[in-house]
Amino acid sequence: MSRFQQFVQLVSEDYRQSYDYAESHIRFARQLLQKLQGFLEAPRDRLFALTANDDRVTWDGELQTALRIDSQGFYKMKILVVVLNQRFEAERVGPGFVERGLVPPSGVLVAAVFRQQGECFAVETAALGESGMGKQSFLVSPAVEESWLPLLASLTEAMTRVLAGGLQTRLQEVLDRRLQKAQAALDWSGD
Repeated sequence: MSRFQQFVQLVSEDYRQSYDYAESHIRFARQLLQKLQGFLEAPRDRLFALTANDDRVTWDGELQTALRIDSQGFYKMKILVVVLNQRFEAERVGPGFVERGLVPPSGVLVAAVFRQQGECFAVETAALGESGMGKQSFLVSPAVEESWLPLLASLTEAMTRVLAGGLQTRLQEVLDRRLQKAQAALDWSGD
């Protein structure tokens, strides 16, 4: 075998390993969407992965377009769950409702980062705890059904917290932002 043929063999093997690595993560992303859909008992057409431009991708679509890789080699995926598939009629409540961010959400967005570790996947999600935002970590073995449950329960809890706040929470957030601006103006003028 010539040296050049050795190079061809090395590069061909590197290609194969790279494709295998990426495809295993794409399969995991597809499984995550399917498992979440089943856990929520949601219609299949209500779960999407979002691209960097927030285009919707179904799990049987081109999922690789919705996945990003961070600096530590973790794949990142944003998941949109469309809860109510209709438009909020802003004209019934006036422009101030929209301008102040008081329109109720029609869905919820969650994110997961994951990386293969042997036969399992290490998964991290954002978690809203007593002291604010944090991270939760999970180890999922795709072939073991029970290993999915803690991750799916955590994602569901995060979505419930976002959706359960309702109008009163959104009103409080508007008030909090207004108070922060007023405090910042007072702090600036006091210097």
